[in-house]
Amino acid sequence: MNRPYARVANGKAFTIMVDPDPTVIKHLLIELRDVNKDTRRSAVMKLGMQGGDTAIRALIDVVQNPYEDLIVRGRAAQMLGVIGDVRAVDPLIRALNTPGHMAQLSAAEALGKLGSARAIAPLLEVANDPGRDKVRHAAYSALKKLGWQSDVGSPATPTSADEADPSPERVTEEF
Repeated sequence: MNRPYARVANGKAFTIMVDPDPTVIKHLLIELRDVNKDTRRSAVMKLGMQGGDTAIRALIDVVQNPYEDLIVRGRAAQMLGVIGDVRAVDPLIRALNTPGHMAQLSAAEALGKLGSARAIAPLLEVANDPGRDKVRHAAYSALKKLGWQSDVGSPATPTSADEADPSPERVTEEF
């Protein structure tokens, strides 16, 4: 019997199954191998809503697949953050350096949700990289969620000037 539980992520309520239906998971795994990228994009979102060990492993595989559509990889990273399983930390850290900003952005956001201190150094690296403007803010936000504090002694919540421009001068490894 499926037992749903509610989880809130980014201000939105999600229902994730505690005991996902194996038949549904099997069908979604088949969709995940479909040639149509839109079908795969939908499948990763549905797998994330189902939750469970098989879904988590499949989503991790998608995030790590260098041949997968970048949006599919980004959505898989997003759903790993929603599920909140710490097994995803290392694959998400590696995803910070994948091609395309969608997967990197979703990986940074997911790492902020997972709460692992192992993500701080890789997120600082991204936040300090001036060539990664699209991802820097997400990395900085994730660092705040992880309790990171800036070099000026302020808490992880920056001032409005810091929020507008999380420049490399504002981001250090002193925490």
